[in-house]
Amino acid sequence: MRLRPTREVNLFHLSPGRRARLVREGDGFRAMDGGPAFSTQELLDHLERSPEAFSPNVLLRPLYQESVLPNTAYVGGGGEVAYWLQLRWLFQAFQVPMPVVCLRTSALFLQAGTEERIKALGLDVEDLFRPTPVVDKKVALALASFPTSLENERTALERFYQHIADRATQAGPTFQRSVMSARTRAAHGLDHLEQRLIGTAKKEQSVALGRYHKLREGIFPGGVLQERHDGFLTLLADHGTGVMDELIEALDPFEKKFSVFVG
Repeated sequence: MRLRPTREVNLFHLSPGRRARLVREGDGFRAMDGGPAFSTQELLDHLERSPEAFSPNVLLRPLYQESVLPNTAYVGGGGEVAYWLQLRWLFQAFQVPMPVVCLRTSALFLQAGTEERIKALGLDVEDLFRPTPVVDKKVALALASFPTSLENERTALERFYQHIADRATQAGPTFQRSVMSARTRAAHGLDHLEQRLIGTAKKEQSVALGRYHKLREGIFPGGVLQERHDGFLTLLADHGTGVMDELIEALDPFEKKFSVFVG
């Protein structure tokens, strides 16, 4: 993960129709995009007189939030929890009590027939949560019209070179090292051939892989969790209001698991 440095000034200046980021300019500050300029003291005086004219950025928003309306706990998804946990030292530096951060449960909804399409590709629901290259390989190997594994050949190769090494024991360590080097080169050659077979299988199964990618995009719109893309109104529109009672019965908000609903 690439860490981005924080800005020197983490506030915006608000005016009618404008929210401009504050930047340091010489010995003072300026609101960008043609906004007003302030000396340090002028800015502090303005902040004291009109706090509503300032807005925190993403770094200071939780600190501002907990200063104005303190919470005992904050409940959120994985991304939100990771975001809040980065702010521990910020809260300590400003001596603002940080709420207890709790991970909520998450869920995914598969439309009727989706599970059958997943199985037709030689996959199971758990594969949806694995990296795409890993699943691409699994689909290609499951549907390929030819064998792609060289494991039997690899085992035979190992026995072959071990036999030579045993026979070469009396020839001295130099010859044994030569045998081991040859075995390593041969093993690398098999690995290379196996990767080419897998690549050929992926090309052969390009249609199936396209179906999988389309299926995955429908389940994870834009590459993000469904819950970050679709609101519960979509769920109500598809299944009716009764689905809410079913979810309340099935889900425990604080259960640390990912549930998948089908239908």
